[in-house]
Amino acid sequence: MTETVTPLSKSIEGGLPTTPATSGELPLHTTSGQARYALAILFLVAVMNFIDRKVLMVLQEPVKRDLGLSDAQLGSLVGLAFAIVSSTALFPIARLADFWIRKHVIAIALLVWSALTGFTGLATGFASMVLLRMGVAAGEAGSAPASHSLITDYFPPEKRVMAFALIQQAVPIGTMFGYLAGGWLNYHFGWRGTMAILGLFGIALVPLVMMMEEPFRGQNDGAQNAFVGDSKRSELPPARAIPGLIWANRPLRYLLLGAAAHAFLFHALQIWSAPFYGRVFGLPVERVALYLAVVVGIAGGVGVWLGATIARRLGERSQRWYLWVPAIADLLIVPIAAADVRLSLIFGFLGSVVLNLFLACILVTAQSLVISTMRATVSAALGVMTGVIGLGLGPTVVGFLSDWLIANHGMTTTSLRYAILMVLPAAFLAALCFFRAAWHLPHRTAQ
Repeated sequence: MTETVTPLSKSIEGGLPTTPATSGELPLHTTSGQARYALAILFLVAVMNFIDRKVLMVLQEPVKRDLGLSDAQLGSLVGLAFAIVSSTALFPIARLADFWIRKHVIAIALLVWSALTGFTGLATGFASMVLLRMGVAAGEAGSAPASHSLITDYFPPEKRVMAFALIQQAVPIGTMFGYLAGGWLNYHFGWRGTMAILGLFGIALVPLVMMMEEPFRGQNDGAQNAFVGDSKRSELPPARAIPGLIWANRPLRYLLLGAAAHAFLFHALQIWSAPFYGRVFGLPVERVALYLAVVVGIAGGVGVWLGATIARRLGERSQRWYLWVPAIADLLIVPIAAADVRLSLIFGFLGSVVLNLFLACILVTAQSLVISTMRATVSAALGVMTGVIGLGLGPTVVGFLSDWLIANHGMTTTSLRYAILMVLPAAFLAALCFFRAAWHLPHRTAQ
């Protein structure tokens, strides 16, 4: 097979975790204990990120009644306004994290979005609510890229995929607790009190973030000129050169395209799950909510951990398994999702496991494909691709297809079933891109 070497793929510093390190201790300035502490705090920060992001989905009806919002205003509030600001803010904040002290970036972002989440309880109308949620979106954009960069420097190559698997558990766990906590807190304190309480929880984490030890960049990659904070800024690639550098890196290019196609299907299935199960299977809202909490929280978490475990073990034979695992998962999701929308709720649980297999594998691979001063930026690139194409287009396309089926074919309860079936081919595109990205990775095996 052909091995492609580009200016960035030459800098796969230590590569993917295929060759065990000679020592279990972290080199240079951070210890294994400091790394474990940081991972625990970064996990809590990520959980709060998704709780604050998802809780408003549960509170839509009380917010709508209290503020007198229309459905269109509510939809733009929980979706479009948040996605646009988050995607716009990702790159500049990630760029800052690539040369400044990353724990400071995370602490400031956490303080901003938590404070604005709390102030959301003071909103008096649509305009103030949108401005506050846009601020929350901008703050939350500063967390993930800096966190991913830190994890790569805290842990040696052979331990990274499991570290990323833990941090990505925040997605299903944060979503599940966002649903559950939103309902419970709203019952006892109302939606305004709920937002205030969540804001205070986030602010309480800021001192814990500041207690983390900032690792030297590239300290686990054998870098000769590892550095901390804003020193050696000359090693940063110029901002204008970054799109070209990413595009020239063939495995990274196809990885980003595959992640976008996967996210398109992921969000299309996840966001339309509640109305689909309600319409097609005739389930009441409370049963749908409980089922989705189990699917998102348990099945999603199992999928993230299982994908990382399989990739880590098979990656000892070849690092290409870090991309073959999500590629195979995308091929499996088509028959599973087709069975789910046509046959049984049980397949929804299995489908959620398979859909989440890719998360840790993609993150650890993307981080390994760039130099240490581009790791937050490549995480932002992943966020934009999966956010705009996945969250932005996936649910929208399904909605348009469902409306078209109702208008032109007289479908009512079954329109969502066939609309979802029509977008399943996106999984084949994702698998093709992941296989293509793996083709361009060096075929290294453990020594």
